[in-house]
Amino acid sequence: MKIISRIFNFLNHFWDGSDLKIDPAFEYGDRIKLPTGEICEVKNIGMRDTYLYNVSEHTEISIPNSKMAEMAIRNTTQPKENSNDKEQLSDQQAEIETKD
Repeated sequence: MKIISRIFNFLNHFWDGSDLKIDPAFEYGDRIKLPTGEICEVKNIGMRDTYLYNVSEHTEISIPNSKMAEMAIRNTTQPKENSNDKEQLSDQQAEIETKD
């Protein structure tokens, strides 16, 4: 029974990894905001796991693609055209520029 469970788990991660590569909400180098509020840079999208760099903690994170597929992730690098993300991102950039 454990073998069947492991095979199913592997196939689940593999399928979610394929889905992330075919229809990506983010790609290598993008900055994303996780549901936990962490800002991370995408380092690699593998077939089983996605590897991220946590910008504030300077740590690397590995998240199974099956978990990534379930998360509500916000891409701050390439916001969608029909969202308020571009306005918020440009507001953040304006704040940073005025601080300099």
